[in-house]
Amino acid sequence: SQVLQKFSNAVLFILIMKAKYRTKCGTTPSDVAKQIVENGVSTLKSYDQLLESKYPYGPKEVSKLLTAEIIDPTSPNEILESLVTPTIDAISDCVSQISKLESFIGLSTPQMEDGNNFGVSVQLVVAKFLKESREKLEKQIDVTDYYTKRADAVDKLGLSKSTFAKTTTNTSSNSTGGKDGDEKKTNQSNVEESKTTGSSAKPDYFRLKAISAIDTAFYCAMRSTVVEMIDIYSCVIDNVEKNFERLS
Repeated sequence: SQVLQKFSNAVLFILIMKAKYRTKCGTTPSDVAKQIVENGVSTLKSYDQLLESKYPYGPKEVSKLLTAEIIDPTSPNEILESLVTPTIDAISDCVSQISKLESFIGLSTPQMEDGNNFGVSVQLVVAKFLKESREKLEKQIDVTDYYTKRADAVDKLGLSKSTFAKTTTNTSSNSTGGKDGDEKKTNQSNVEESKTTGSSAKPDYFRLKAISAIDTAFYCAMRSTVVEMIDIYSCVIDNVEKNFERLS
């Protein structure tokens, strides 16, 4: 019948895709998904460790620390710089794992037919949840907005800036038939110029507070992202683990 033929074609397609995946990666999407689920607890522990080690402060406490860090507004904030890379790495890792789980479900989903589609419905619901979770985390990887805001705030301080320029001029002249015979002369002159622009006065208090506020907001936003990532990953592992047989 046509129904059986369509079902057979769908199963055949899935088998072919799984075979290609195994050939390319040396393992099947199901094997990868199992490994992710089995390592879920240890992965969550690493995310918790990141939260505890890099984000131990509350908003009030971190505001004081970050304000004290602004000795030179043009220098990066060491506290924030120390947490950006490990946080982005953790988010990228989480996104990668969710993407692999999406591939596992996508390559395990048969064609829907009339009748009992309960297993397929579960797959579609979980796949939708994974997609939304991944997209939410992907938006948190871009931190350029923080650096742009901070650069603009520093620029508005009107700090003095020095520029240095050096100009070298060489002139030469030749003369023939003189008393001492042919003669060649070369003269070199150097001109050095240094300019200082901007105000040499102490930076405005409120503009410095604005930089501190930008740093504090960024810290709190990154901390919230890590907390949210832990919650999302916990739900992802729980959903996949509970429905693994239906998803396969």
